[in-house]
Amino acid sequence: MADDGRNVLDDIDEDTLNELDQLLSTEDVLQYRNWDHFRRVTGYPASFLGSDETRRTAGPVYAPIQTSIELDAGPAVHDESRADGFLAELEREVAELDQETSASEDRIRQSKQLHEALSRIFFFLHRMSHHANRLQPKISRSYRLDSQTFYRDLRWKDAYADSRKQDSSDKSFLSHVSFRVRLVAPQPITLTRRWHQLDLLRRDLHTLNLRALDESVFDLKTEQELVEVQLAPDFPVQIRFQGNYKEQCIDVLSRNLEGFYISAFILEAHQVNQAMLDGLGRFLLSRIGALPEEFRRINYIPKAETVYRTY
Repeated sequence: MADDGRNVLDDIDEDTLNELDQLLSTEDVLQYRNWDHFRRVTGYPASFLGSDETRRTAGPVYAPIQTSIELDAGPAVHDESRADGFLAELEREVAELDQETSASEDRIRQSKQLHEALSRIFFFLHRMSHHANRLQPKISRSYRLDSQTFYRDLRWKDAYADSRKQDSSDKSFLSHVSFRVRLVAPQPITLTRRWHQLDLLRRDLHTLNLRALDESVFDLKTEQELVEVQLAPDFPVQIRFQGNYKEQCIDVLSRNLEGFYISAFILEAHQVNQAMLDGLGRFLLSRIGALPEEFRRINYIPKAETVYRTY
């Protein structure tokens, strides 16, 4: 039921009103006396209202209310310039926080796209390897070591794809995807070098992961000018798709992909679509002669010799 304020003093005795009157007359509360004109009450003693106060008709009790006019009163209420400066400072901090949050969300979104691109590469190469291992197709590309020595009539053998995550957690993004296949010639390859070139040849074979059937040939002391080295008929083709989450791209490093050398490329995550993957698969199986154009070639400078050993 609504209260019109007429009985507001019914439960307050005279002593309480006198104490309240004395309290309000002290200096500690004088600063609030200018609010009295907001109060409309009835039944207060004359001593409480003060001799200069005019008694008013009965009505509801109003608490002090600050009007919109007083809020906009300007310097009389608060220092506008100082308040605006601090508010502007807070607004800048909020804007910076929003920018950091937005940038963080963008990085997470881009990292997720990169992870999904690596996943598509892995599943494609995994399924392709399964089919190609049964077909064992002939690879028409020729791999030359020099003008007289090359591998030809190659066959596909034992391809597989692998992937690794950044850590062991379930929500971790993929770190990289790797692919390997061995190409096999019908017979061993004979390579001829001058004796003083054997050390350089050993390093080159190690880089390309080619195997000499008799490693002792590199340690023999001979007076012959030319030395023949028998090479195993098989060699690996390897590709590593490394997720570069800092630059939001895929770093591709390959060995013997197009020939006997190390090559490097960059792939953009959004370029990893079915057409690009189909082109990669057709190139690996020697059904087309060039890699898809999405493979942007870059110069590769090895950081150390161990790069070849661990690739």
